[in-house]
Amino acid sequence: MKVDKYWWKKLFGEVYLTTDARTINNPLLTKREVDFLENFLQLKEEDKILDFCGGQGRHSLELARRGYKDLTVLDYSKFLINRG
Repeated sequence: MKVDKYWWKKLFGEVYLTTDARTINNPLLTKREVDFLENFLQLKEEDKILDFCGGQGRHSLELARRGYKDLTVLDYSKFLINRG
C-alpha cells in the first residue's frame, strides 16, 4: 500500500474540525486539561509557555483567560492557527 507522506496535512485541515469536534469544541474538557497542566507543571503567570503542535490554540486561549501573558502557539497547520 502506498501512502502519501504528507497525509497529515489533509488530516489537520478542515476534516480535523469534524473528526475531533468533541475535543476541540468542549470548553469543559479544555478547562480540565489546563487545570491539570497548571497543577502538574506548577505554572506561574510570568512563565513563558510554548504550545507546540497547538492547533487552534485552545489550551493557550484558556491560559490567556487565566492571566498568562507570555504564550506562543506553534503548529504546521495554517488552517488551525487561523481558527484560533
